[in-house]
Amino acid sequence: MKISKNFLEKILIIILLLSSTKFFYITPLPKFFLQKASNVMCGAFFSILIFFIFIFLNKQIKLGTYGIEIWILYVIVLINCVYMYSMYGYTIKNLFYCIVPFLVLLGYFPVIQFAKNKDNYIFLLKSIEFIAIILSIILLFQKYEYDKTSVVFLKISLPDIFTGRFYDVSEGIIRIAVIVSAYKIIVKNAKLISYISFVLCTLSIIFVDQSRIYLLSVFVGIFVMIIANMFLSNKKGNVLVYILLVIFGIFLISSIYTSLINTLNNFNDGSNYARRDALTYYLYIIKDHLWTGLGLYVPNIGEPYSNFIKGPLGIYNYSDIGIFGILASLGLGAVIWYIWCLAKGIFLSYKINDKVLCFGLIGEMIASMFTMTYFDSSRQFSLMLVLAIISINSNQNFKDINSKRKMQ
Repeated sequence: MKISKNFLEKILIIILLLSSTKFFYITPLPKFFLQKASNVMCGAFFSILIFFIFIFLNKQIKLGTYGIEIWILYVIVLINCVYMYSMYGYTIKNLFYCIVPFLVLLGYFPVIQFAKNKDNYIFLLKSIEFIAIILSIILLFQKYEYDKTSVVFLKISLPDIFTGRFYDVSEGIIRIAVIVSAYKIIVKNAKLISYISFVLCTLSIIFVDQSRIYLLSVFVGIFVMIIANMFLSNKKGNVLVYILLVIFGIFLISSIYTSLINTLNNFNDGSNYARRDALTYYLYIIKDHLWTGLGLYVPNIGEPYSNFIKGPLGIYNYSDIGIFGILASLGLGAVIWYIWCLAKGIFLSYKINDKVLCFGLIGEMIASMFTMTYFDSSRQFSLMLVLAIISINSNQNFKDINSKRKMQ
């Protein structure tokens, strides 16, 4: 039986999406992929592999809207690696693991190549939702099982002191799927799969990940989509419903925000003063490393330069301070890159078809940028999908996609 090119590409895209979850964290994988949930070696490997397969199948590389930006980012990362090698003498292995998370962005190119027509775009969004449903069910069951029996069946490594909060496993594809599903519900193109996806993804964020910043960023994204749809929708009869949703959204976001502020004002909370002191420390020493950053590699305690990178107490982390962590690790060029991509996304969202969805994705990204940027390895796949979805919708062939055909 002859396999069509489109069918093969669909299989490859599904594999790419699954690789971001380490195949639901339940499949034994080679040690090369590592077990730490935030490690994206598996996603990077399949991103590279599928990138080259798509080049072979299509005899070209489409840059799309963000292709040049991705290659510029690779130049920034390589300059950072050269700096670390010359400044600190880190090994090639150390530098390699700094580059790996960014290789996930190579998945952008096959995704935009695949979804160049509306049928494949619809398939992509449905696949994201379906995979997120399965992953959320597994994660919620794992949380229930751990709370009941202390058994961990996920193929991930856990910290020495584990309190039952599973970090990073609800990131990546779930972060995007919850916005995609909410978008379909808001614009009334949702079927049952979208309602299920939205509920399960939200429950996974609340009970498995347990991050209030994450939950807040999701609600900000949804809030932005509701507002955008109020102004863009021709269905004026929805206005009252939207007003009620907006009021509820403001109350919910305010409640989460108040909870966060109360936590941040607790000066006895170790994570709080670690973040505050890290911000003060990095902003003080970055003046002499403004364009290079201090380097992506974070030495373990006891390794050379550990006190310099992690601070005198050894508790400072780039990932704790959002975009300031990008400044500290990669320098001002990377900060400009990040802000440029956000600004470009906002500008394009005014002109492209799926405005509401793209506004929601950008809103979610902005809401988390001061504590949880998409440069962190666990969110690199989210960044790839955000850039890809905006790029796909920027394609002129996608004009009036919703007016021609409702999203299934």
